[in-house]
This record gives sequence, structure tokens and C-alpha cells, in this order.
Amino acid sequence: MLTLKHITFSYGQQSVLRDITLSLEPGLVHGLLGPNGAGKTTIFEVIGCNLQKQKGSIRYKGSKPSAKTIAYQPTDPYFYTLITGREYLRLHQFQNPDFRIDEWNKIFELPLDDLIESYSSGMKKRLSIMAMICLDRPVMLFDEPFNNLDLEANQFLMRLLRMIAKKEKVVLISSHFLEVMTTVSDRIYLLSNGNITDTVERANF
Repeated sequence: MLTLKHITFSYGQQSVLRDITLSLEPGLVHGLLGPNGAGKTTIFEVIGCNLQKQKGSIRYKGSKPSAKTIAYQPTDPYFYTLITGREYLRLHQFQNPDFRIDEWNKIFELPLDDLIESYSSGMKKRLSIMAMICLDRPVMLFDEPFNNLDLEANQFLMRLLRMIAKKEKVVLISSHFLEVMTTVSDRIYLLSNGNITDTVERANF
């Protein structure tokens, strides 16, 4: 269980997160739904330890999560220049030597020996997710993972997120598209102006 209790965050005088409290169970896809500017990315950055919260606590299984607990995919993943997909994955493989790149690529179907610069947006998202699977961390965060993807890539990603969650991972995704969230999520948290205004279970979609 990943728990956030009374998280607040501000940029100077601008309050972005206001008393955010969530309990995220493993084995489920949790969806954070809200318009642009609602604070979704800030929540991800705080959980991923890229921003320091001002108040509140974050715990995984009762303890403060470390860098080895969380894998975080930002909206636009960063890749080094002049590097192939395979080289990128091998950098992550140092942390998990048992990861079988070619076996997993039977699912992802990426041209791993091509430069990443030649990849489409959907292919880059697939590569980034494959790297997250390689890291095999218990908490996986995906900020706006469906942005700029075509229908086929969307459907692939939906299946993949469900597969990841079934491995007893804590999976949290964000989007401002209601249809996408109701299709893939087990539970949706509605975020507006830095507050969780409602929680909706799949049975009530």
C-alpha cells in the first residue's frame, strides 16, 4: 500500500496541492483524472521525490519510499541522443541483470537497434515503459501516458497497464480524458484545483 496523507505543495504563493490524502493498493490501476493545471503532474513529482512536499507524509508499506521503490514516467520521457533502444535498456539492465530484453521485446515489438530519435511518440512511450518494467519497482507512476498516441498504441498501453498491476504493483496513471480512464482504471480520483473532490470505483463508472 502506498499512502499519501495531507500532502500540500506550493510554488511560492501559488498553492498547487491542498491536503491530498490517498491510499493506493497494489494490484489495481489507479487513475488520477483532472483538467490541465489541476495539479496532476505535481502529485507525481512529489511522489517520485523530484519535488519536496511542504507538509504531509508519503509511505510505502509503512516506511518512507526510497529511489528504489518508485519508477516514474513523465509525460514526455527523456532519452539521451545518439543512443539505440537496446543501449537505453541495457543502462537499466544494470539494476536488473535477469531482465531479458529480447524476450520482452516480443511483446513490445520495437526496433531496438535503431536510434531512439527515429522512433514515433508511441514507440518512445513503449520503450520507456519497457525500461520501467526492467527496473521492476513496486510503485509505477505514469503521467499522461496516453498523450499523442494513436488508437492501436492506446489499446496496447491499456493492456500493458493491466498486466503490470496484476503483478501486485501499485500503478497510478493520470489523464484529462474521462473515456480513457474509465476503460483502464479500477478506481478514479477526481482532482480539481489541487483537491481530491471524489473517488469512483469501477462498479460505478
